[in-house]
Amino acid sequence: MKMNSTKLVAVATAILMASTSAFAAVKNGASLKGNEYTKGGNNAKGSGVIAWNSFSSVDPTAFSHDLSSGDLTVLKDGDYLVAVTVPLSTINAQRNTHRTDLMVNGTAVPTALGESSYIRFAGNHNEASDHFAVLVAIKANDVLTVKTTPTAANALNSFIGTCSLYAELVEGDRNVFSASATEIQSGTNLNVAPDTGDQGLVWTSARKGSAYTHSDGDAEITFKDDGNYMIYANVPLRGAVVRAGVGLTITLDDDYIWGARGQQGYIRNANNHLDSSIHFSGIIRAESGQVLTVITEQLAAAGAITVQADRAASIFIEKLRNDGLFSDSFTETTAGENLNPDDKTALSLVGDGESLDIIDNTTYSNEGDSEENIVIKKAGDYLLTFNVTLYSSGGRVNPRFTVDVNGVEVPGATSTAHYIRNSNGHNESTGSFVALLSDLAVDDVVTVNAGREGNTQNVTSPEGGKVALQAKAAYSAAAGDTSPPKLASFVGLGLDGFQANLEDFGLSVDAATIKAVVDGAEAAV
Repeated sequence: MKMNSTKLVAVATAILMASTSAFAAVKNGASLKGNEYTKGGNNAKGSGVIAWNSFSSVDPTAFSHDLSSGDLTVLKDGDYLVAVTVPLSTINAQRNTHRTDLMVNGTAVPTALGESSYIRFAGNHNEASDHFAVLVAIKANDVLTVKTTPTAANALNSFIGTCSLYAELVEGDRNVFSASATEIQSGTNLNVAPDTGDQGLVWTSARKGSAYTHSDGDAEITFKDDGNYMIYANVPLRGAVVRAGVGLTITLDDDYIWGARGQQGYIRNANNHLDSSIHFSGIIRAESGQVLTVITEQLAAAGAITVQADRAASIFIEKLRNDGLFSDSFTETTAGENLNPDDKTALSLVGDGESLDIIDNTTYSNEGDSEENIVIKKAGDYLLTFNVTLYSSGGRVNPRFTVDVNGVEVPGATSTAHYIRNSNGHNESTGSFVALLSDLAVDDVVTVNAGREGNTQNVTSPEGGKVALQAKAAYSAAAGDTSPPKLASFVGLGLDGFQANLEDFGLSVDAATIKAVVDGAEAAV
């Protein structure tokens, strides 16, 4: 549909007849993207609610979303995975930082926030991003919004790019553990020297499936079953320490898991920059009886760093089935070990068709000389999870990580939250994001790429990183459902028009009967 307008009010129903749809929403899922605020524009100065104006795809039985609105209404009680990415940039705002919150009915969720968007605006460091992926208990008719609020250098201007939200109902038959924490075993200070002991976050569980053993008030989570487990961890931080950096590490039986770290929680303690966050997302392999602990430790300057007041750290673990699953590791790009290259370069995955961590060969291929390419063998939607560990002796470096499908960058699937100061011992960082890749076709090629955002010095990944893809089931209408078709996804809203993808969900649609109503008037399709 092409039209010169900025507000789509309604899409009329359509008469049913023979047709085939190419688009589908994720079962019990919602994927939204937007690049402006409901107040108008993309300037992040002052707080603002993100308008999902550029892409919307929802299961109509689980969610309701009005096009370009900031509201996502939940239609079923339950626990929901909510993953958010908010990229930010500036042209003049030194040490500007924003907190991104998930709001439920206008109230911030204590565990659902990201604050890793510190922008120094020196050494070419002009971009950053906020991220979180958490499990949240939500009631039917609750309204979800995503809000950004400046928390350092508040009077200065910065701007959001294309933001993304993925939400999915995690039904009761899925084997899940979730919990929150506000301190470690030794107390409230998370910024403790490595190998001090008693460094594990102390969890209070909210949901505990059959694959786990845990007692509230303990740091240890025991796996009852062998398997592959997806882990999302998030910790909001606060402290008046100059150039502090707290890291989290996932351990099994007190041994570090290679690359399972969250280290983007830099705190400058200047221009009121006292808050940050660390997060990790990735798959680990555990055996029956192994004990998982999430520890925190000092990465840079000493001093007290705690969980933010009235907030909480969170963990969400799910035992995964192998069908539809891909997971692989990397330590370098196709051009070498530097993850801060001049130009965007694909990450070189370890896989050669034999040594992959996990691959469902009916759904993916990744072999031969093109190790960077993940080739899709089944059309559909795929949830991508990314995590990388970084080290540099260069000052103010900040690699950028993005995702391409067939060489085209995917908006809203990016991280620029990897600032390394190279002062007070701050030489480590990480990056992590979760994003849905929608409507992939057979033979589509997915790559994850590294590029340069800050200074030019080399950045390496001694412990490497992880890329995972999960094939997601598509929504389909119940047998006998003859209700009108729904708008499955919506792309682009501006003066040049927009594209609306109508999904028939197993019915069939007469394209000639589709109408678009813009500001109360019918528009040409």
